[in-house]
Amino acid sequence: MFSLRFHLILALVALTLVACGSSDNSTTSQNSDDGSVQLYGAKVATSASNLPTCDSTQVGQLFYVLADEEFQFCSSEGYQSIDLRGSTGANGADGENGTNGTNGTNGADGSSCSVIENANGSKTILCEDGTTATVNDGASCTVADNGDGSYDLTCSGTTVTVRDGQDGISESSSSAVSSSSSAMSSSSVASSSSSVASSSAVSSSSSAMSSSSVASSSSSSIGAWCNTTGNCGTFTDTRETPAKVYKWTKIGTQTWMAENLAYLPSVNDATDNSTTVAKYYVYDYDGTVVAEAKASSNYTKYGVLYNWTAAKVACPTGWHLPSSAEWATLETYVGGAGTAGTKLKSVSDWTTGGDTETDAYGFSALPGGRYGGSGFYGALDNGYWWSASGNDATIAYGRYMYFNGAPVYSYDNNKLSGFSVRCLQD
Repeated sequence: MFSLRFHLILALVALTLVACGSSDNSTTSQNSDDGSVQLYGAKVATSASNLPTCDSTQVGQLFYVLADEEFQFCSSEGYQSIDLRGSTGANGADGENGTNGTNGTNGADGSSCSVIENANGSKTILCEDGTTATVNDGASCTVADNGDGSYDLTCSGTTVTVRDGQDGISESSSSAVSSSSSAMSSSSVASSSSSVASSSAVSSSSSAMSSSSVASSSSSSIGAWCNTTGNCGTFTDTRETPAKVYKWTKIGTQTWMAENLAYLPSVNDATDNSTTVAKYYVYDYDGTVVAEAKASSNYTKYGVLYNWTAAKVACPTGWHLPSSAEWATLETYVGGAGTAGTKLKSVSDWTTGGDTETDAYGFSALPGGRYGGSGFYGALDNGYWWSASGNDATIAYGRYMYFNGAPVYSYDNNKLSGFSVRCLQD
C-alpha cells in the first residue's frame, strides 16, 4: 500500500506541475487511444476498454479516460481510479413546511380469488389475474408481503399473486387498514388443520391484502406505479434450489425484471477472465465456491456480474438479454436518455450527493459496480448492464448509470468485463 500511495502522490505532483507549467497540453489533440497523446500530463484513452494492459511497461503511467471523465493510474496492483472531483458541498437550509394535502378516497377492492373443489379432494385457488394454485387437504398456505403493493400466496409449492386496488386511501381509514394488514400477516390463508374451505374466506383474505397494499403504495412512488393492476408482479425462476422469485415491472410496451439477475451456476475468481467462455462473478468475492458467493451481502443486494458471453444465455426461459435498441426504447418512454437515470435509479443505496432519484417506474436500478478483468470497481457509485448488441470480437455495448448524473449512458466495453443483467420479457 505504501508503494501504491507513493506512486499516486508522484503521479498527482507530476500532473499538477505539468498543468501549471504549460498551457499547450490543454489543446493537444485527443484522437488517439494508444496512450501517446498527452492531456495535462496524462495519456488519453477514449474509453476504459482502450487502455493498454497495465503491465510492467506501463507501471507509473497516468491515463485520462474520456468516456468516464476519470484518471486511471497503472500501479503494480493494476489500474487505480483517481477521483479529482473534490468533496460535495454542504446541503442547503430546509425550506418551509408545505400545507397538508387533502385526503384521498378509499382504495378499490383488490383482485379477489375463489376456491374450486376438485374431484380428487384437492382445492384450486383461482384469482382474477389468471394465476392459480392447487392445495391438497391438510397442506398449508403462507402469505408474503412483496413490498410493492402485492402479496404472494404460496400453497403446496405454487405461488399466486394478489394485487392491491387502484385508488388512494383516506387518512381516516388508515387504522382499519393497519388492522387488516396485521391480521393478514399474522395468519396464513389456510392451515394444516383446516385447508382452504370456502371461497368467501379466500375473498375476505384477498380484500384484507388489498387494503394493506394501498396503504403501502401511498408512501412511495414505486408503490404508486405498482398500484395499477398489471404494472408489476413476480415470477419464479426454477433453475436453482430453492427457486428464485424475481420482481418485474411493465414500462410502456416492455416488461422488465425489476432487480438484477442472480442466476449463478458457477463462480470464478478475480483472475479468471475470458471474452469467449462464460464467466460469473460476485462483487468483491474472490473464490470459486458458489455457496460462499451466495452468502455474501453483495450477491443478495446486487446479484451476479456476467461477462458478455455468460450474459447472452443467463436469462430464464421466456426472457432475454435486451438489445441496445430495446434499452433505447425504455429510455425514450421514461423521457429520454438525458434524464432516464433519475427516473430508473433506486431511491436508496446510491452514494449520497447525487441527483434525486425517483424510481418512478419501479425499475430500481442499483449501483452494483463492475468486474474489470482482474478486480472489482465502482459499487455504490456506478451501475453497469450488458446489452445483447456486440461491436466486434472483443467489444460489446451496455448501459451505465452514475450516482451524480441524470442520464443513462450508452457504454461500450471489453466482453471480458463483468456487468449486471436485467432481463426483458420475450
